[in-house]
Amino acid sequence: MTDPDETIQPSLLPATRRQWFVAIILPALLLLPFINKPIHIDDAAYIAIAKHITQHPYDYYGVSLNWEGVSAPVYQWHASPPLANIYLACIGALFGWQEWVLHMGFLLPAILASLGTFTLARRLCKRPLIAVAATCCTPAFVVSGTTLMLDMWLLAFILLSIASWIEGMQTHNLRWLAFAALCAGLAAWSKYFGIVLIPLLAGYTLIFNKRPTICLLFLLIPIAMIAVEQVYCYQHYGRSLFGNVSDVVTEDRPDRPLWLWLMVAFSFCGGSTFSVMQIGAVLWNGRLKVLGASLVAAMSCIFYYLNANGIRAQTLGFDLPLVSLIFYAIFMMGGTQILSLCTTDVRNRRDPESWLLTFWVFGTFLFAAFVTWSVNVRSLLPLVPPMAILAARRIDTITFDNPKRANRRIASSLVLSALVSLGVARSDMTWAQTVRDAATRYAQIAKSHPGATYFQGHWGFQHYMQDAGIAPFDFETTELKPGDMIVYAQNNANVRPLPDDYIAERRSETVAINRRIATMSTELGAGFYSDLWGPLPFALGEKMPPDTYFIDVISKPGKPFALQNPGNGRSPLLR
Repeated sequence: MTDPDETIQPSLLPATRRQWFVAIILPALLLLPFINKPIHIDDAAYIAIAKHITQHPYDYYGVSLNWEGVSAPVYQWHASPPLANIYLACIGALFGWQEWVLHMGFLLPAILASLGTFTLARRLCKRPLIAVAATCCTPAFVVSGTTLMLDMWLLAFILLSIASWIEGMQTHNLRWLAFAALCAGLAAWSKYFGIVLIPLLAGYTLIFNKRPTICLLFLLIPIAMIAVEQVYCYQHYGRSLFGNVSDVVTEDRPDRPLWLWLMVAFSFCGGSTFSVMQIGAVLWNGRLKVLGASLVAAMSCIFYYLNANGIRAQTLGFDLPLVSLIFYAIFMMGGTQILSLCTTDVRNRRDPESWLLTFWVFGTFLFAAFVTWSVNVRSLLPLVPPMAILAARRIDTITFDNPKRANRRIASSLVLSALVSLGVARSDMTWAQTVRDAATRYAQIAKSHPGATYFQGHWGFQHYMQDAGIAPFDFETTELKPGDMIVYAQNNANVRPLPDDYIAERRSETVAINRRIATMSTELGAGFYSDLWGPLPFALGEKMPPDTYFIDVISKPGKPFALQNPGNGRSPLLR
């Protein structure tokens, strides 16, 4: 294959009904197998807030939740605006709170994100369906699409905003610009990261027109929407949620050197854009493939040697098996493609869209690496579509010696990525099911227990325990009595074992997961929702270790943590 020297400038491609149908049906087909997924990770907090909104729609964050070990009003620790919670409240109020109903409702933002990718890719590349498939067939998209959190709404509004803004700029249509500005405001109402659309769209406009233009005035719309939300919050709660964001950034981030943050971020980026990594392997020539394989082998050997000698800073302190170390190297190598794809696209095309995609990718990457409280796949989700589009644009610039063979290889790489993504989502769903089953079982045990029963931990475990009438343990206010019982899971957030002198009896139980893919496991280094669990977005090959649950029966009265700092770190909540 060869690279032509001429710059590729695709115009808006006509779209057939079949292409629109594929863009709609593909995300639905990928997500429908998980329509009965139990409440998982931060879904529990979203549902609790949504149920409160159905009763108090103008006081959306006035409810108190025990999410970090102590009960506190949501507005004191929540770091995101309320749009996703309001949407969830509407679904629950209209159709009920069954898991499948809520997940059906969240197919909408996934489909809108796919349509937004297709609309944008039609203007930026010749094969928009490759960009759509490369976006949807990633673990970041599929797993995030099976949650009830804000991430898919944020992605949908980002894509609709950028696609509409480019449409408006290139056709001089003010209606498209107004719609794009409205979507930018809705993105910021979904998650404050959406604010980056304002400088991103402004920068694209200045590069496109080579001077300031009246079109920039439309960006006052999202600015006004953000201001309204902040003023409303301040009037009701006496504080701005931006203060909570600042607390997350300044207080909750682990103390790590710059190189370690970059290593972990590249690893998560490679796993998040798994489809792009597979397409990149197809596009590489023979020398690049040998070089890439050599680098992966060298990094794997170095990681194994350091790990065997007790040097584990590069793996965030975790003692990882060999297969996890190998995939750590593979994901890091895949993540560095953001450098090659962006620089190559800018060098070959030098158009405003190249700079837009580059700023979009690097802005998201830097945010996930250096601003969020921990690196996680959810924070990297917004860079998946631009990476997919960059990969499709790269294909446009290559003349293949055997086009049919190249197309088959690209299709095979997308199928492989889809299978891996489905496997990751299936493992995450299986874990969620074991948590729900455990909560149901312990709730039955609690009914026959003579004393009070409490639980520690959050996520889906909290949702199902509280649904069964079990109270959460509060590190500050819960006063234990002899004979009381506390249930908690080891693989959970904000769990603190009781001092030994408070325990009359401790029982433990292990629950098998039976999957060879893990999303959250300190033993395998998988930290899909937070790198505090490990430096890989997900782990492959090794069997996921079983979850361990503990039941402590109390021996004496008191508040075991009354004189201690109540929290042990934040859970990966609503970031």
